[in-house]
Parts: sequence; C-alpha cells; structure tokens
Amino acid sequence: MRKKIIILHEFGAPNHFRALEYLLKYQYPDVELVYGELSIKAVIKKIIRNKDFSGVRRLPGNLKTLVMLYFQKNHLVILGISPYSFRLAYLLKMLKHHQVFYITSWAFWEEDHLPKSLFKRNKVVQNAWKIFLEQTVSGIFCVTQKSLNSLSERYKLNCKNAVVYHSFDASIYHPPKNILRSNIPIKCIFAGDFIPEKGLPDIFELIDRLDEKEFQFSFAGRGPLKREVAHLAASKKNVRDLGYIRDQKTLAHYYRESDVLLFPTKSELFGMVLIEAMACGTAVISNDQVGPKEILEMGNTGYLCNEENFVEYAYSILKNLSESPNQLYEEKKKAIEFSQQFAMEKIAPKWDLLLKNHLQN
Repeated sequence: MRKKIIILHEFGAPNHFRALEYLLKYQYPDVELVYGELSIKAVIKKIIRNKDFSGVRRLPGNLKTLVMLYFQKNHLVILGISPYSFRLAYLLKMLKHHQVFYITSWAFWEEDHLPKSLFKRNKVVQNAWKIFLEQTVSGIFCVTQKSLNSLSERYKLNCKNAVVYHSFDASIYHPPKNILRSNIPIKCIFAGDFIPEKGLPDIFELIDRLDEKEFQFSFAGRGPLKREVAHLAASKKNVRDLGYIRDQKTLAHYYRESDVLLFPTKSELFGMVLIEAMACGTAVISNDQVGPKEILEMGNTGYLCNEENFVEYAYSILKNLSESPNQLYEEKKKAIEFSQQFAMEKIAPKWDLLLKNHLQN
C-alpha cells in the first residue's frame, strides 16, 4: 500500500501546506498527500457565507478520508484542530493505529486566552489534550515561534517540534523587473475578507483623509462589507474594487503593481498575504498582531502600528512615503529580500526535520 500523509484539518487550508507539498514532490515522490476537513459544519458555513459551492464537492472526499483512517493503519496524520476542541477525544480513538503529528498557529495557550469553546475548562477535555500533547503525539509543528513558545510554557513537550512558517510559491509571487518608479500616486492594496475584523473601516477612513490625486486604493476580496467597498469604488476615482480573485497569478499581478499593502487586521496568527505581497515588492503597513509582528520584526522591515492608532500612524507613513521616493524604494527592496526565506523550498526542510525518519522507513 502506498504511503500517505493525511492532513486532517478543521477548516481545510491547502495553501498552508505548500512547503510540505514541495518536500514530497522533490524528495518523497512516492508519498501521497491527502487533504481532509474535520468540520462539516464549518464547510457549510463557509459555503453560505461566501456563496462558494465548491465545498459541496469536497464533502464526499472528506467522508471517504475519515472512513479510510478508521479501517486502515500506519498512515502519517497531521492534525490541525483548535485547542481544547472536544473532537480530540473521539479522533484519537479513530487515529490510534496511525502516527499523529499536531499543527497549530494558536499563540496564546494560557488558560485565560484560549479560543472560544464550551469545553475549554472541562477537566476531561483538558486531560485528553494534556495526554495528547505530552505523551501521544509524534511531533508538533507550529506556524510561529510565538506559538511554540506559548505551547512549551503550558506543557512539557517530549516530542520533536519545529516552526514551519507558511510559505509562498516564488514562481507566482515574485517582484517586477523594475520596482523603481514614480512615487505619485502611491498605490495601496488590501487583500482578504471584507469584514470589520480585518480593519476595513480604518482603510475607509484613510481614503477619506488622503488626497485622491496622491493615493490610489485597491480592494481584493469578498465578504459582508462588499457593498461598502463597491460604493467607495463607484463614488471615488482613486478606489478600485477588484472583487474576489481566485487565481493566484492574477493576485500576484496586482501586488506587483502596488506600492503598499494595508493590513489593519484586529486578529492575525500569521498573515500569508504579508509574505506574498512582500515577495512581489510591496511594502507593508500592518497592525502589530502576533503573526505580522513576528514576521516584520524578524526582518526589520515594513511598518507596525498599534491597533488603536492605525489610522493616524498609517496616514503619517503614507504621507512620508509620497514625499520620499527613495525611502519607498528601500522598503520595497527590503521586503523582497526578506520574503525569500518564506519561499516554499526554504520552508520545506523544516517539515523534513520531523518527518524524514517516518518517511524513509
């Protein structure tokens, strides 16, 4: 039977595993990678919210994956599940004949900061998680160093662990041939869900405050604030509504023609759009959430704002960049150089640190 790695994830995010796909393609071509989603409810909610019915086609495959795990043995499973989810107890019974690795981006394992869950203080559930993390799991992947540090402070981890940042495909996300251009107008872009939690109202305020001859704004995404974005695009000459962009090459094109990514998110454990935009030569202005803070401070690049002061700080930065083309050029150049360590071929060896002994046997 062909060896398999099965990604079993609550919400299903194949683009989070680009580096693992790269590793298997070039070092373990005989290993099959299978994706499965744990939460049917989450899939259905996503279908309704985004009016994207592609999730319906995945449901039979998800069921098939779960049945396969129940009846087969000795597969390598990478489990992505929220801290203190009650599902862990019955999943471990189903996975007891497999090698199970855990992957998490959660960065606040202290009891007062756990995700919303009816069972987070339930002693049975807590004990199941303690046994899983300290005794059962074969290895732990964390998406940020902050996540690993917090988890290590909470539990005595006896297994190998690694920080596997999300990655990008450099054949798609790459800079233009020339990043030096006229600095007026400054072209800003937002990419993500059109929801208040992503900080769109802050960008709306910036648009009202900045001179439309000096700044342009593009929005790529979808969500409940779609109507507000469309209204702005219809009423202001310097605003574009790009809609939801499924094709990565098209999104990368818009990053390349932009100068600054605006990322005023209120909660972000990583921020894949950051590294994708930076790889395309786009400078970043972000709130100082967990993921953006670790990424930008690690590279000493981009601009980090306090959530309460994002509008004021971003306004000041953008005005300064419009008057200082050399500074904008330097920020774009630093973004490109720093982003390269997140290319999937650079992250792939971090996956291999934990998996190679299991894949070579």
